[in-house]
Amino acid sequence: MPEIQQQLALVTAHHELRKQPKKWPGGIMREWSIEIFQVTDGINVAANAFEKVTYHLHESFPRTKQVQVFKKPPFRIRQSGWGEFQIRIELTSKYGGGVHEIFHDLSFALGDAYSTTATVTFVDPSSTLAALLGPSDSLPTPEATTGLSGLLSPPGSLDQHDAKVDLLKLAEALTELCDDDIYEVAKMAQSEGIGSEQQQQGVIEDTMMFDFDLNVQSETFIKTLWDFVGSKVHITDGVPDVDSFMQEASSSDTPDMEE
Repeated sequence: MPEIQQQLALVTAHHELRKQPKKWPGGIMREWSIEIFQVTDGINVAANAFEKVTYHLHESFPRTKQVQVFKKPPFRIRQSGWGEFQIRIELTSKYGGGVHEIFHDLSFALGDAYSTTATVTFVDPSSTLAALLGPSDSLPTPEATTGLSGLLSPPGSLDQHDAKVDLLKLAEALTELCDDDIYEVAKMAQSEGIGSEQQQQGVIEDTMMFDFDLNVQSETFIKTLWDFVGSKVHITDGVPDVDSFMQEASSSDTPDMEE
């Protein structure tokens, strides 16, 4: 029976919580997230071959959070804690492709953002499912990764805004901002009505993260953002790499403990 091997990219990011719990006996509390992509010709693309992804977290998490299911690419999970552990991940394929199990090591020693790969094998997939799979001979290019910050622009999208505003350079410059400036960016976005009502309220209360896509924002907002970031850091040439994702605006709710 024919087999198709599909490479996956697991993109992980983490950062210290802005507000550390008082009298906390454990280590430094961090917020972390994982997103899953298919890799096609070395580029991260939406994992459309899967209908859902199930994450099995460490037993020290509350029972209601130990098993979490996500049904929309990039199947992003976001939690907080201080410990590193191995995560069992089940990927349920579309069109009768079965359930595939992989394991991912959550690490805080590999930089603030890192990408690892895994490979799953589809045995005799239907033609419909096979059409959703693709060659994955090479590793993903960092500039093609569109998860995590939601701010990195894929190649070919820069003509959506004024030529003087290079979205890739802007995305790279955002990673150089300090926490206070990142928070100001989140408030700027909130004032423009960007994001859901829940996200906007979270920015006001400083209780949740806030991300948005540069590609779909108005030209006026992009120019304002460009001027603000340019006043804080030098906007350089080049494309951001996987270690240059934006550390997102603010901390989440009261963190969970894991060992």
